[in-house]
Amino acid sequence: MSLCLRCGLCCDGALFGTASVTAEEAARLEGRVALTPDRRNLVQPCRALSGCACTVYEDRPATCRAFKCEVLAALEHGEVTEAEALAEVERALSLRRVIAKSLGMSDERAALREARRRLQADELPDDVRDTVTELNRFALAIQLVRPRR
Repeated sequence: MSLCLRCGLCCDGALFGTASVTAEEAARLEGRVALTPDRRNLVQPCRALSGCACTVYEDRPATCRAFKCEVLAALEHGEVTEAEALAEVERALSLRRVIAKSLGMSDERAALREARRRLQADELPDDVRDTVTELNRFALAIQLVRPRR
């Protein structure tokens, strides 16, 4: 079982707004993903994401190929068990569900974008603000992989 196929946070806009692409990658992926106007970045959430699976996996950009979140890296290095890694992913997904429910939205990804917009505008009730802040902290903590021995 792949942790990534249970998560998808790196591709669904929860962690990143864009992912860099080369000119060659942009040309190869044209029409299958959304690109920024300058064609240097793939827009998140990625249009190629179906559930938690990438529909352009074999053609994915080098940025996507190279990325490993902290949770995946820790799992691969035996620092956490699969159950612990899945629990971390579920924690993040659960926070996103809570945010969507609090905003009365069924689309969790759209709810997170809206909640972050409202957070910036200081328009969220305290309990929702705290949940968004917790998810943002989690997202920041898993974005980059520390060097491994």
